[in-house]
Amino acid sequence: MEAVFRVEQNRVFTSEHAAGPWDTRMQHGGAPSSLIVWAAERIPSPQPMHVARLTVDLMRPVPVAPLTIETEVVREGRKIQLCAIRLLAEGVEVVRATVLKVRSQAVVFPDIMTEMAIDVPGPEAGRAEPQDSSSFLGGVSLRAVKGGFLMPGPAAIWF
Repeated sequence: MEAVFRVEQNRVFTSEHAAGPWDTRMQHGGAPSSLIVWAAERIPSPQPMHVARLTVDLMRPVPVAPLTIETEVVREGRKIQLCAIRLLAEGVEVVRATVLKVRSQAVVFPDIMTEMAIDVPGPEAGRAEPQDSSSFLGGVSLRAVKGGFLMPGPAAIWF
């Protein structure tokens, strides 16, 4: 399977897998959002950090076309890092995002807390769910092990 994006320095080349279900020339919101997170995770920080909050503003329709990534550290600290990330298409801003990263550290939980076991079988025990014919979900398989996709009520579905 071909990747959704190919990144070379600050240039991004978009494949057809980023296309949304409404217009194959425009990306669905998940594709540029995932690119923003990918870019944020690569911004160096003084301490080990992880993404805690992401705000994505889709300023204009995002074309299935080459994009440029611009990143900036707005605030650098020992406990947090606030980043601004922009995606441009032919020099025009199409996506603007802010990403808050927080310092990673080990957390010790009290002894009274226990981990809840996941009470569903694995995807191999499930049944295949219908697929969307567009490239929007073309690379995802859905396996229902309880309930079903787009059915009312509780469900457990492996993606």
